[in-house]
Amino acid sequence: MGKKYYQHPTAEIRDGGKYYCTYCNKEIPESMQTEWPCTVSVSQPFDSEIEISVWNCQAKVLLKKTINNREEHLPIAEAMQLTPAETTQITQYAEQSVEAVGMINQSGIYPPNDALVKYINDLKLIKAPKVNPQDHGECAACGKEADLTDGFLCETCYRKHE
Repeated sequence: MGKKYYQHPTAEIRDGGKYYCTYCNKEIPESMQTEWPCTVSVSQPFDSEIEISVWNCQAKVLLKKTINNREEHLPIAEAMQLTPAETTQITQYAEQSVEAVGMINQSGIYPPNDALVKYINDLKLIKAPKVNPQDHGECAACGKEADLTDGFLCETCYRKHE
């Protein structure tokens, strides 16, 4: 799926504008996202395309997409036109992901586990999401910037998986 990263909770600016995590005291980028964990990071990394939003003890998987140069967070069940069985499976994986690093009764944003990422990646190859066919962004298969024929894949990759 997307690039894996760990989120640092807070930073302070010092040494001429450099960002330093206030927990691990290491220099970090302005995004506060690194390939290595902070001392207080959750055990599994976040994914740049998938996140789990927990509210009111319910886990909702959101797909992060760049649509017309704007980042959107789309509920995956709607974006990919999932069947009830697929939605149930996604929800089970999401709850397992949350329980691995936190609690379902604690609202927040959680990272997906490998099983959820793999399941979504497999679904992307067979599902056509409800998005404007004129969308432009990064192809989920090859990573190239292109017009996305189905919202996820460039025309070349889309034809390979038809």
